[in-house]
Amino acid sequence: MDTKPYYARLLDEVLVAGETPELAYQARARLRRAILALKRGPNGELSTPPIGASPAIARITRSLEDRVLRLCQPSEALDMRWREAWATVAADVRKLQRLIAEA
Repeated sequence: MDTKPYYARLLDEVLVAGETPELAYQARARLRRAILALKRGPNGELSTPPIGASPAIARITRSLEDRVLRLCQPSEALDMRWREAWATVAADVRKLQRLIAEA
């Protein structure tokens, strides 16, 4: 089974939710789910998860895992901070998409 579409869909869902600050909570939850899948692989699969197949994927995934817990919720006072933090998270998610597609 080719798992690339599975990971691509998870990462796409993260980016779509992150486009709207009102969906920040959903974006963080989707990012956590995608990180978990990258670390463990799809349920029931015996294939090597992406984090074990590529040092670059592992590095970006660990970085995202650290940042997702600190990613603030947007509000009037924190809106600019959230947008800046989300921009770096989204850039890393796009890098992951490219690396997984190339693997």
